Amino acid sequence: ANLLDLQGTAFIKGNPLIFGVAGAGTIRSAGTLDLAKISNLTFAGRSLAIVAAGDIVNTGGAKTINLSHASGNAGSLTVIAGYESKLTDIIVTLNDDPIKYPVELTAPSKGNIQLSNISINTSSSGANTRAGDVLLVAQGSINTGAIDTSSSGTGGIGGAVVSMGAGI
Repeated sequence: ANLLDLQGTAFIKGNPLIFGVAGAGTIRSAGTLDLAKISNLTFAGRSLAIVAAGDIVNTGGAKTINLSHASGNAGSLTVIAGYESKLTDIIVTLNDDPIKYPVELTAPSKGNIQLSNISINTSSSGANTRAGDVLLVAQGSINTGAIDTSSSGTGGIGGAVVSMGAGI
C-alpha cells in the first residue's frame, strides 16, 4: 500500500497536485511505487522524500517534480529505492533544510529508480538564495529526466546532484 506522509500543516489542491507544506513531505511505499497515477508534484520551496522498498518508476506520461522557489530557497529532493520503509525518523539536512522522513536503511533489497520521463526542478531565482539538492539512492540502476539545480539570482548558490547506485 502506498502512503503519503506530510509533516506539518498542508493543503492539497487541483491538478497538478500542489502541496503547501509547513514542513517536509514524504511519499513512501512498502513495495514498488509507480508515480503514473500521481500528477505533477509542486512543493514550492519545500523538500520532498520519496522512499520505496522496491522500485520507483513512472509508467505514465511525462511529469515534473518542482521544488523551486522564485524568491526564496528551493526545496531538496531525496529519492531512495530498494530499502524497507519503517517508522523511524531519520533527518537529512541538505541546503540547511532538514528533511525528516521515516526510513530504515539497514535492510536493502534490489531497487531501481526509473524516472526518465520525470523532470526535476530544485532551482531558485531570488537574490542570495540557494537551489535545492537532489539525492538519488538505489541498489540497482538510476535513470531520471532533466534535473535543474541552478540558481539564477545575484549571489545565488546552485544545488548538488548526488546519485548512488550499483547500476549508474
